[in-house]
Amino acid sequence: MRPDQTYELRLTGNYSVPLSDTISGSLSGHYQSGGKGLAVNGDRYGLDFSLAAKLSQSLSASLTAGYSNTPLLQDFSSASDSNGGFRAGFRISWRPDDTSHVDTSYDSQTHTAGISGGFSQGQGRDQWDGSAGLNRSGDDGHTSVSGSLNYAGNRFDARVSHLSDIAHGDLHRTHQRSSVRASAAIAFADGKIAVGAPVRGNAFAIVYPHESIAGKTITVGDKDNPRAQTDALGPALVTDLPAYANASLGVDVDDLPAGYSLGQGTFDMKAPYRAGYALQVGSAYSVSAYGVLVTAAGEPAALLTGAATSKADGKKRVEIFTNAAGKFGADGLAPGHWLIELAAEATPVRYEFDIPPGTSGLFKAGTLKPVKE
Repeated sequence: MRPDQTYELRLTGNYSVPLSDTISGSLSGHYQSGGKGLAVNGDRYGLDFSLAAKLSQSLSASLTAGYSNTPLLQDFSSASDSNGGFRAGFRISWRPDDTSHVDTSYDSQTHTAGISGGFSQGQGRDQWDGSAGLNRSGDDGHTSVSGSLNYAGNRFDARVSHLSDIAHGDLHRTHQRSSVRASAAIAFADGKIAVGAPVRGNAFAIVYPHESIAGKTITVGDKDNPRAQTDALGPALVTDLPAYANASLGVDVDDLPAGYSLGQGTFDMKAPYRAGYALQVGSAYSVSAYGVLVTAAGEPAALLTGAATSKADGKKRVEIFTNAAGKFGADGLAPGHWLIELAAEATPVRYEFDIPPGTSGLFKAGTLKPVKE
């Protein structure tokens, strides 16, 4: 038996059925048996019938009536041999739009009435939400007023809340409690550092730009629902990577130079527990070159395949092909000397061209003729 167990036996049941296009009904019941040494020494039981209706696109209501000896708030400190009685309650919900709501309710068993509301604006790492509520308990005469405001930001999270509890309607017997909380994280991975919201996942990632796009804003995730962004404070911090599960981080960069080759634009990973990644967006191989390849006779080198190889790094190869006019395009290149080799019918045909230092984005190679062997 668990030390926090409040019953020896508990049976519950529920049946729901639609009564019309806008109204549904449900019947629910429960039986709970207490025992020696438990919070409930007697039996608790109840049977309730509920009706729920959609009154309009933004307004809905529910009504519950039944017979029970169980407080709706499960106050086990009350007498366990309490007699059963009839009870009723209602709830009205108003949703003026997708970002806000207002709810009001009443419970005849505890003579409790309340009204509450809330809102939420923004998505991802720039989100505001707040709530407020007023509750009155007829049994003990207490009135409580509460409110909170939360901000989930790119660099930190913050929360402000306040609660006032007025005893028996006497303002001189009011208990006040306020709190202000702000939290952030400093993360390190592979020589990189980032400041962001608290790391609440099992792994994290620091996303930073290559020097060729330094100063550009990088958005991780959907631009309408960003998971993190770079800004004046430096790299972005993604705080919610799962552990031991495949995950993908899509990235988008604002105002990229025309023709800048970002690569796949997605990082795939399977993070171990408590791992940190440093992920670079962009690279030195970001140039997209285009031009025309012709034969020694000046005819288009049409419909041929081949590869462009970097002289500085022989392992860097980019596959290319030509169209019927001999035009080609290749992305993922870098400033330096490049050799193109086409697979011709007789022997391979080679071309050479240079991309000047400092080139970023598109580079026009012009018309290239085969180099002499």
